[in-house]
Amino acid sequence: METILSKISEIEATAEQIVAETGRRKAALSEEYEQEQKAFDRRLEQETEEQIRQIQQKLEKAKDEKLSALREETQQRCARLDSCFEKNQEKLTDQLFHQILGDSQCI
Repeated sequence: METILSKISEIEATAEQIVAETGRRKAALSEEYEQEQKAFDRRLEQETEEQIRQIQQKLEKAKDEKLSALREETQQRCARLDSCFEKNQEKLTDQLFHQILGDSQCI
């Protein structure tokens, strides 16, 4: 009977050691996983920030190109209007003069 109790005690001690070792391994693995997760999060954040920066640069470039094209188009339109006015200034002045006189005579 004593040998049975001794064996049971031995088995219980071994089981406690196994449980304690499993707990240590679990804690170590948990810490390792947490460190890997933090490293992954940092890499992901850096990659995301880089992608955002690249997108912002592309948008800024597209905006600048669009503004430049709009300025050029506006300058061309103003030049055409100026040219048209210079060519037709006397005719436009006469038309305006006659409209004013014609409207005044209607009063």
